[in-house]
Amino acid sequence: MKNPIKVILLRIVNFYRGSSVKPFGKILRKFYLKYINKKIRENRKVVAKINGIKYELNLNQDSELETYYGGGYEPEVVRIVKQYVKPGMTVMDVGARIGLHTLRLKKLVGNQGKVFAIEPDEKTFLLLLKNAKLNDYSIVAENKALSDRNEGKEITLDAYTETMNINGLDFIKIDTDGCEYQIIKGGLDALKKFKPIMVIEFNRKSLENDSLEPMFDLLASLGYSFFQSRNLKEYPGKKSIINEVSLKGNVNVLCE
Repeated sequence: MKNPIKVILLRIVNFYRGSSVKPFGKILRKFYLKYINKKIRENRKVVAKINGIKYELNLNQDSELETYYGGGYEPEVVRIVKQYVKPGMTVMDVGARIGLHTLRLKKLVGNQGKVFAIEPDEKTFLLLLKNAKLNDYSIVAENKALSDRNEGKEITLDAYTETMNINGLDFIKIDTDGCEYQIIKGGLDALKKFKPIMVIEFNRKSLENDSLEPMFDLLASLGYSFFQSRNLKEYPGKKSIINEVSLKGNVNVLCE
């Protein structure tokens, strides 16, 4: 049985994260991480049905804890997915992890749509497959890493779309902990050809390895505009994104 206090707390946290206005954001984030987060984790696994989707969740992991008690993970990404992903679409989840967004994508595209899920970590990949099986969802899951080269487990988006005979790509979610620029570089032909809507995590790792600004410039050269995930307002320029990443660490950006 779910702890009602945790349900209330994490639903408030998710509501706040999904809100377009976040007063005292930096202070509240530090308070949550320092005093609350570690105390509410649980050293157990559960199988739960959330918003019509079954998951096996490890409650010692932040994203899975928030999914179980808060009803979802990254509410701003969930909102974008719900708004842009339609039945019959072909979509891709790059950095799929255990499928928190992948399975929602599959539910939205339905039997006529296709979902390609890319997850390089072997243990996490097995959990992705397990969660897809729990729902009898047919997805194309790959234990690979998208990159800007074709070597070992690494493959470019261009090569992958050719290998899989993908002739249309409507939506991509990319969250790869600082490797996003390499993925974009390795997918220029596919992005030019399909011009998918994307939600990409711009993060501090990209800022630290000097790939965030080049990624912005490259996407802009392909004709993409950039919108805030919390309210879908267009960013006035790359400096505003860089400043937000510097302040928050991780920022999901809608690119279309």
